[in-house]
Amino acid sequence: MPVKLKGITLPSSLIYPKLDGFKLFDVMSQVPVTDGLVGSYFLGSKNADPAYNFANPSLPLSVNLNPDFSDARFSVLSVLKGYFDTGITSTAQQTIISIAKMPNQTAAIVSNYLKDSSGGVSGDSILERITSNKSLNTYAQSSSNAVTQAERDNSSFNVDDFFVSGGVITGAPSVGSWIMSETAAPAGTYINLPGRVVASRTLRIGASYSSTEFTADIGISAVIIYNKDIGSDNITTVMNWLRNIVGVEAGIWSAPKS
Repeated sequence: MPVKLKGITLPSSLIYPKLDGFKLFDVMSQVPVTDGLVGSYFLGSKNADPAYNFANPSLPLSVNLNPDFSDARFSVLSVLKGYFDTGITSTAQQTIISIAKMPNQTAAIVSNYLKDSSGGVSGDSILERITSNKSLNTYAQSSSNAVTQAERDNSSFNVDDFFVSGGVITGAPSVGSWIMSETAAPAGTYINLPGRVVASRTLRIGASYSSTEFTADIGISAVIIYNKDIGSDNITTVMNWLRNIVGVEAGIWSAPKS
């Protein structure tokens, strides 16, 4: 049928976008744990503005190069293709939780990692490492030129499967990697840090600061960032919320995990 706008009639032969295409995916404003929350993002085109920060609308993501956010459920990102910059720096303690797709090569989920010309490394990173196995690795800068990592097996997922993961840096200090599978509850592996140094670079989504490491494309759906260690119980709560509420509403999974 024709569309009328204040006396102007548009022909019915045209195809008009649905109103849903102009809506923010505002389930991301309903994060169940809010203490320390500084970033909440949904990066698929189901969200009218993938750069929108539901935790702080005055600090949206900045878009670099040409990320592909044509899919309703996720963006395809890498340091070479395109990525988002959060404008948020690392903190002494932090928690980052996400929904991503299993890549076919090692790729960064959230990072401000950098290797300098002398081989010294700095910054923090959460990445999916693909070797003969798959693992979720969380890097925490532990000295002026070194990082310490916690690794948790992620081999229950195939390439292109969606998964929920998390990385945490505690006040102990320690670094932890968290995974939940479709059959197991969220759980983490922790490694003690010899120290803790915080890089001043902002965190990127889908890229590190290195153009030679962790450069593969990765699909990322949602990212939650806290400027503190929210604790194991809260990490479990947020991971379950991403899987069972956000993931289902976004069409990533057809139903909550049983």
